[in-house]
Amino acid sequence: MAGIGFSSTNYVTKAGNGLGPRTLIVNLVREDSGALTQANLDAFVKALGNAGGSGNGSDQDGPDAFTVAGISTFTAGSTTSVYLALQGTGTFTTDTDDALGITGLSATLITTFADNV
Repeated sequence: MAGIGFSSTNYVTKAGNGLGPRTLIVNLVREDSGALTQANLDAFVKALGNAGGSGNGSDQDGPDAFTVAGISTFTAGSTTSVYLALQGTGTFTTDTDDALGITGLSATLITTFADNV
C-alpha cells in the first residue's frame, strides 16, 4: 500500500501572509478623540460589508467592500483607537471625515500585506 508521499507533484508551497492574498490594516478612531462605542464599531463593520463599489475605488456606487478578518482589543466606551484587518481586492481610501458615511468616525489605511503571487 502506497503512503501519502510528499513530492513536488502533489502539492505546492509558496510564501504567504497567512491571512489571505491581500490584507489591509485600518485604524478607526472618533474624530473628536473620544471613546468608540459598540454602535460605532458595528456601523463601520456593516458599512464595509455592504459597500457598493466595483473594486476600482472610483465609481459612484460607494466604497469597495471588504471582509473583516480581525479586530484589535476593543472595550466599548473606553477604547479610543481600534485596528481592523480587512481582506479584499478593492481600494480602501483613508477617510478622516465621517468614514464610510458614519458621522464622527475617521479611518486611516495603515499598511497593506499582499502575497507575492
